[in-house]
Amino acid sequence: MYLCQKEFNMINKQSLSQTIDYVRFPLIILVLFIHTGIEQFSAEYSYSGFNFVRHFVTDEFACLGVPLFFFISGFLFFYNCEFSFDVYKQKLKSRVKSLLIPYIIWNLAYVILKFLSESFTSVHVESTMVKDYGLLDWIQVFWDAREGNPINGPLWFVRDLMVMTLLSYVFHYLIRKLDFIFPFFLLLLWIYDAPCLHPFSWQWAFFVFGAYFSITQKDFIYTETRVLVYMTLMYFALTLYSTYCGADFYLHKWDRVFGIFCVFGWVYKGIECGYLSVNKFLAKSSFFIFCFHYLFEERITMTLMNKLAPVSEVVMLVIYLSVPAIVVLVSLGVYYILTRFMPGLSAILLGSRK
Repeated sequence: MYLCQKEFNMINKQSLSQTIDYVRFPLIILVLFIHTGIEQFSAEYSYSGFNFVRHFVTDEFACLGVPLFFFISGFLFFYNCEFSFDVYKQKLKSRVKSLLIPYIIWNLAYVILKFLSESFTSVHVESTMVKDYGLLDWIQVFWDAREGNPINGPLWFVRDLMVMTLLSYVFHYLIRKLDFIFPFFLLLLWIYDAPCLHPFSWQWAFFVFGAYFSITQKDFIYTETRVLVYMTLMYFALTLYSTYCGADFYLHKWDRVFGIFCVFGWVYKGIECGYLSVNKFLAKSSFFIFCFHYLFEERITMTLMNKLAPVSEVVMLVIYLSVPAIVVLVSLGVYYILTRFMPGLSAILLGSRK
């Protein structure tokens, strides 16, 4: 099967849905590796072997996660519907519940933890204390409190996704008029760092890229093993080149594009062949882990590094690999308790995701 050469209905829709559900949890794991915060100790502990592993996993491999999420979001936004202005308004209304309300709540949750930390400990992460917040500080909490990110850092994804949602009617129009030219043009602008796309350069590109396949009902799943192998080799070649030699700014970005098709292709084949199956509990927990983990993940890393200091290269590597596992176990436990015993609260926190 080759890209854009077959009708959308030739892909098994159930397997496609399962493929998207399957990748959610692994992608969240990649996000956790990005947010361990262990790079803060790189100057104190300059271990070449550890730095290679951390760079390959966090700065290369894990960076595939968020573009994939934007691709999925763009695809699902237009999936299986006759898009119109009325549909657009309905989707905006539904995103208030599924995106805006959780976005506000989870940022406030971080502010509350920050306030408690400032009140009962000597740890002050930011210069301005919560009790001294003015109007501008509260605005920044929800937009750019952390170098362009909201105070609960990873929620920049939700913020930008809401912006993409507002622009979705325009995206739909341009895709209908320009077909593949529009998403390909955005990808090129991102790859060559065109300033006209900032501040949402690659977010626009991958959201529209996913939307294109949904709107035009074209396949984005490669299932021919030879093609998948070639793309996978290309992806790892670009990634390893960047890891060993430093990123060639333009060439390096192509690994995200290859990576998307590799992930979907291999997972789809695994599901179709019966080698992979969706764990519904893990898939459903992904959004909760995404919103929840930043409240405590860096604290776990800092605690382990300080308690075990000075650490050897092996110990540092173990900490790096263990922190995401600890975060997942804690998050899954809290998620289970919330959904099992407080379904009303969990529905609000998760945007009514079931």
